[in-house]
Amino acid sequence: MKDMSMKWTEQRLRKALKQMANDQESAAVEIMRAVERSSDPRLAQRLLEVIERMHQGADVLRSIDDDIASGVIRCQ
Repeated sequence: MKDMSMKWTEQRLRKALKQMANDQESAAVEIMRAVERSSDPRLAQRLLEVIERMHQGADVLRSIDDDIASGVIRCQ
């Protein structure tokens, strides 16, 4: 029974990680649209830096998901 519960927990965790990564990237796209409309170059630069951090965060979340899938990280 514990293995089944752990598998379910692992699946929920992986689903949450994927959703968070997708949300990060969707938000980054919306910020990019704001950058395109911005007439303030300093604001645009700051927003581009935020977008980069959001993409990096999404990559980290996907990497954790991959590590769970491959067994490098185990749920207990």
